[in-house]
Amino acid sequence: MAVKKEKKAERPIGIIGCGAMGAAIAQRLAPHHALYLFDQSSAKAAALALETKGRAAHDVSELLSAVDLFFLAVKPQDLPSCSAVLKPHLTKQHQAFSIVTGASLATLRELLAPARALRLMPNLPIACGKGVIAIADGALFEVSDRYAEAKSRVEQLLTPLGTIHWLAEEKMDAVTSLTGSGPAFVCLLIEAMVDAAIAMGFHAKEAYDLVLAMMAGSIELLQREEGDAAALRHRISSPAGTTIAGIKELERHGVRYGLIAAFEAAYTRARTLGTGE
Repeated sequence: MAVKKEKKAERPIGIIGCGAMGAAIAQRLAPHHALYLFDQSSAKAAALALETKGRAAHDVSELLSAVDLFFLAVKPQDLPSCSAVLKPHLTKQHQAFSIVTGASLATLRELLAPARALRLMPNLPIACGKGVIAIADGALFEVSDRYAEAKSRVEQLLTPLGTIHWLAEEKMDAVTSLTGSGPAFVCLLIEAMVDAAIAMGFHAKEAYDLVLAMMAGSIELLQREEGDAAALRHRISSPAGTTIAGIKELERHGVRYGLIAAFEAAYTRARTLGTGE
């Protein structure tokens, strides 16, 4: 009688850096994977470990001895010092999923060798499974005939966080602005709409409910219209009506230009962070 082979136990996943993004990743992956967590603040790592039923590592050597794959979720200015601590414990078996803003694949390869590095840019809506996860394509996998298989494994791991988009690396700083900073700009617009509603006589809670429902409905309708925002705006705008009167004011105050400038400023800053300035 053939002896049935036992399935090899899956290795835990590590997360280095338990700030907002590291915590969001941990919370979404916890139902699917065992986690090892490390942060310079041991209290922060311990609290997140308690929440996610993970394990707080005392140091990076403990974490790296327990995992093959880890997320690197530290601030850009902390990357050089962090990598210096990691490097003595890294092996060819390690895969580093970096979400460090502005850190290029060339930089990651240099700082994290001999580990393999993947550059990601998720945004905070990953906390509710609705994030956008951009991945720099083409550099993690050195064996070309297993490329599709490796990409599929990455997508399977990251699916609980949101939608995945493979991009050329030269677009990663731009997507950092567009989808990384974008939710903050949307929140600013929502805040302004709520203030306008309060000025017109609504209570704050009522205003938030109305604005959020309006935003959600607008996005769903826009998706159904295949993303033609101008066409949808023209359908809503009656001749000499209320909507076009409001749009004229938005244009007079340069709201469109201000939004473009905001994204360009965030893009420029992302590129600057990548140079260490």
